[in-house]
Amino acid sequence: MLRIANLTVECAGVRILNNLCMYVREGEKVALLGPNGSGKTTLFLTIMGSKCYRVRSGRIFFKGEDITELETHERVRRGIGIVHQAVPRIRFLRLKDILKKYDYSSVSRLAKLLSVEHLLEREFNCRFSGGEVKRVELLQVMLQNPELVLLDEIDSGVDRDSMEIVGRALKEFLKEKACIVTTHTGKILEYVDVSYCAVMYRGRIACIGEKEEILALIERYGYKRCIER
Repeated sequence: MLRIANLTVECAGVRILNNLCMYVREGEKVALLGPNGSGKTTLFLTIMGSKCYRVRSGRIFFKGEDITELETHERVRRGIGIVHQAVPRIRFLRLKDILKKYDYSSVSRLAKLLSVEHLLEREFNCRFSGGEVKRVELLQVMLQNPELVLLDEIDSGVDRDSMEIVGRALKEFLKEKACIVTTHTGKILEYVDVSYCAVMYRGRIACIGEKEEILALIERYGYKRCIER
């Protein structure tokens, strides 16, 4: 589904990803862990084609096609979706106006599932709680219905009730989809059944292992010693 080959990426002249390689099979779920600044969000935004990041070398392949040079909207059309870690707040634009290209019955059904139907008339992400922001982000991706889903810290700043709503929705939504999920807390991994965990460190994939083993090592030793072990 996704293959990243020897990817080196810079932002404002600073190298962030270093010769990174990874792949995700069709229907496979992967947890991507790592300390702040290790490059997880950079990787996601590079996969999506953000102009803030410059690919110095390497290629990105999606379903066998080289998408390294494609614009973001073309990558979305091919079936890649992302739940962003940081999102904008837009005054004078209602959530329902952003979603108007989708079938109303689908919007209504999913908004109810994610308990955000009361936000449809509100300005986009304005005065939303942390949990509401994440649920609205997920609503947009579920309506898009991509084949590969990138979840960037979807459990960050989310209370217990919101996490349960998000988790239940994801468990059903991701059944037939490939997914990469980043997390610091690990809470989302109670709902997303990942095939393995990959640890990013200093801009590369430093180690790969079973979820329980990797999480236990990080909890006990931290990222650096986890990688050494």
